Amino acid sequence: MSPARDPILSPYPPAEFLRFVELFNQQEYFEAHEILEDLWVMTPGEEREFYKGLIMLAVGLLHARSKRKRGAVGVLTGALEHLRKYPATYGGLDREQSVAVAQAILDGAAVPRKAPLIRVRSG
Repeated sequence: MSPARDPILSPYPPAEFLRFVELFNQQEYFEAHEILEDLWVMTPGEEREFYKGLIMLAVGLLHARSKRKRGAVGVLTGALEHLRKYPATYGGLDREQSVAVAQAILDGAAVPRKAPLIRVRSG
């Protein structure tokens, strides 16, 4: 899969997607994954796979924060496989930063405590 367009932004990002980003950046990973799952279930095509990668990222960080290394490694590896298929910006999301967070944790870094972990690029 090699998405060339950004259907999430057309015409506006879904409210659930924006709420996911907000919850994720508040490190409310369980709640973030729950809200995006609702959207994921209803969405077809490439957007569905993108949402799946973000859900896996949230679950992986939840495992990492809870010191469940085996679960974190498996789920974050899956998240990377999904997210790396997309352009650097997709859904307005800075996909490169999201991938970097997951990769850093797989490489042994701790889950960041304060800074937002993912951001939506404007314009």
